[in-house]
Amino acid sequence: MARLNTGTLLLLSLVNIFTSVSLGNSQQWITSSAIGPVSIESGEAELRKLLGPSEITDFSLMAEGETQKATAVFFKDKDRRIEIVWKNKQGKTPYIVTTRGRFWKTKSGFGTGTSLKELEMQNGKPFTLTGFGWDYSGTLCSWEGGKLEKVFTSPTSRIGLRFEPSVKNYQEKPIYHQVVGGDCFPSSHPAMQFLNPLVYEITLQ
Repeated sequence: MARLNTGTLLLLSLVNIFTSVSLGNSQQWITSSAIGPVSIESGEAELRKLLGPSEITDFSLMAEGETQKATAVFFKDKDRRIEIVWKNKQGKTPYIVTTRGRFWKTKSGFGTGTSLKELEMQNGKPFTLTGFGWDYSGTLCSWEGGKLEKVFTSPTSRIGLRFEPSVKNYQEKPIYHQVVGGDCFPSSHPAMQFLNPLVYEITLQ
């Protein structure tokens, strides 16, 4: 079995220490009002001061026929990358915050890659999500009054999720076509249970 040498172990330890110091434990979590260091009230100037200019990348994107100002935090790190679309060109208030990175977790361990069945257990009951095969496929509709309703909803913001089926070649499975389209389906639906979709995107809005 290959062993890591002392120099490699020291380097990994320094990386872990740097990550903990630069972010702080309270800034590594997903809550109802923040994804890591980016809260629903974070401004661009505040994030530059907190994380350093090198970790902030501005870009533009098209949404609903308009060019919108956007910012990426940790742009080069796919596991930590967070994208922010601003309500205004001044970058003072986020409109929506999005991540597909696996670094960010809730204190209970939920994050991208968490399955529908795991979330059902945490929620204590079935929840609802839209069907697949369209622009907003696999989008969380409601926690249906379950335990996660309070965890991911605050008076001013809420966490949203998008799912994709975990089964290979799922579009070829006849059962898949039972949960296609914009209607909200219960996670307890036999087709949803078979597909057991995974969270691939987390939003804060």
